[in-house]
Amino acid sequence: SALRSSDGRDIVFVFQNGRAERRAVSVASTQNNETLVSSGLTAGEKIILEAPSTLADGASVSEEKKP
Repeated sequence: SALRSSDGRDIVFVFQNGRAERRAVSVASTQNNETLVSSGLTAGEKIILEAPSTLADGASVSEEKKP
């Protein structure tokens, strides 16, 4: 899951110019395997979906496009 909890806040990592950017988000609802984020992201931003638990803010990452 892209959504994580850190220091009591919900966060995701966004792919930004070859780096992972940690972003606090607000979750509106979760149902089955879908989560609706109500704030903290902008339309079109690329979320890092399968990141290792050790991923840190500012880490160098590369984009892998899936078919």
